[in-house]
Amino acid sequence: MSLDVGIESIFCLILITLSMILSVYLPKYKIHYFHESGVIILIGIGLGAFMDGIRHPLSRFSSDIFFDFMLPFLILAAGFNMKRRRFFRNIGPIFLLGIIGTLICFVLIAAMAYAFSEWGFINHDGTKYLSPSEVMALGAVLSSSDVVCALALVEESKTPKLHSILFGESVINDAVGILLVNVVKTVSISNINATEVFTFIGTFLYVSITSILMGAVFGLIASFMTKVLYDLRDEPSKSIALQFYISILGYMIAKAIDLSAVIVLLVCGIISGHYAWYNLSRTSRTAVTNSFQFIGDASEALVFAYLGISAFTYKEEGIEWNYIIAVSGATIVSRLIAVFGLIWIVQLLSGGKFKMSVGAISVIWMGGIIRGAVSFALSLDLDFSHKDVLRITVLGVVIGTTLVFGTVLPLWVRWIKPDEGNDDRGMEIKDDDLSRSITGRKSVFLAQDETKTYKNWVHKMWRTIDDKYIKPWLIHKDALEEVKKAKANLAAKNLVLKDDNDTIPEVSEYSLHSNGSYREMQ
Repeated sequence: MSLDVGIESIFCLILITLSMILSVYLPKYKIHYFHESGVIILIGIGLGAFMDGIRHPLSRFSSDIFFDFMLPFLILAAGFNMKRRRFFRNIGPIFLLGIIGTLICFVLIAAMAYAFSEWGFINHDGTKYLSPSEVMALGAVLSSSDVVCALALVEESKTPKLHSILFGESVINDAVGILLVNVVKTVSISNINATEVFTFIGTFLYVSITSILMGAVFGLIASFMTKVLYDLRDEPSKSIALQFYISILGYMIAKAIDLSAVIVLLVCGIISGHYAWYNLSRTSRTAVTNSFQFIGDASEALVFAYLGISAFTYKEEGIEWNYIIAVSGATIVSRLIAVFGLIWIVQLLSGGKFKMSVGAISVIWMGGIIRGAVSFALSLDLDFSHKDVLRITVLGVVIGTTLVFGTVLPLWVRWIKPDEGNDDRGMEIKDDDLSRSITGRKSVFLAQDETKTYKNWVHKMWRTIDDKYIKPWLIHKDALEEVKKAKANLAAKNLVLKDDNDTIPEVSEYSLHSNGSYREMQ
């Protein structure tokens, strides 16, 4: 390793450590007005400026490093540790905003970016406008929002529904944004016509569906192997390795065959987290969950540190301040139209059953404005004649939205105190440290009748198929027997064991044996 890279690596490790410390002490001392990601970016930019001032060469942000060694860990942790019950309870607005909302932002940002270039906001190397292909690529890149900062600023304990919607939308949004960029790069849009439009839509649907199917296949393989190799359940390190290698293998294969690797990894993580978890011992469950969370958190911190230090290398290339500010405004406006418009349509079609206050909607709007490292990494792969303008514009939007809305969002949440509407509060339970430690991830909550937790006949039919056919195929019989015993023990106390990792109630009078069954504590 060269001395130059070694110095940058040392600075990145220092910033990662600082990020970890800030993530604990900022909330402890009730400093909610900015997120550690913004602090790390600013310090990173300062370090980059210092090294540039002493004429120390800086490495540039590498999209290959980001997509191969940073993003996969973020997505795997998000999928495997996802709180699935709350996610699927809000699946309607999540998918609507994550897919349709992203497409709306893509079109609006591209249209406004093209208008701004035509109005003379750019004057780079004698050129005063961008081509349709370039603004479409810019719209695709900036349609991807940042999940890290927004979720840290919207507290789950206070606004669980908003937190769930923002999380689910952000993850799907990133996958759709990456997919849009890949489609834009492969489809010629210089002369837009009906053929190109249908080709664009067909390519988008093909890659989306095949990526979901491929992710499901790898998730089923990862789950089935934990059943076949049941003796590994008491080996935490090997259980971690098995889940990690199979998931990453799916990600790399998807990249090699030009599918959406993010969608593949996300679906794989969700499925393996739902089934493979049962085939692990209590120790292995805790180890796998915490290990994936660790690599996800470390990757998040590294992304911001890396982005901050390398940002100063773009200071002299294609800076068009008017255009950066204008495109930032386009990002804000397009997000406003997409969020308020789509949620208004949902409320209209639901006949008033889906209720959400204007304040809550505004939090979703504002949280989705923040753009992150995914957007900037995608811009590095754009190969157009004005790629420098595109890259510096995206970098400016990323840093600006992170710093500005990372400060405004928590103030906004505290000021308006958003009402989440009909979030089915009877199903929300407070966290309990003891129950979390003894169960690992599954939650237990008071309920008189398990069938009351079914949302509709589709949910009930899925749970029946899942319990009768899929779980026996993917989960070892001993593990299933443990679950049945646990349910029987809890049923005696009018408790029902739910098979997901949602919030956990106060069940301090119960503990979990190493074999998975529950007993009453003395």
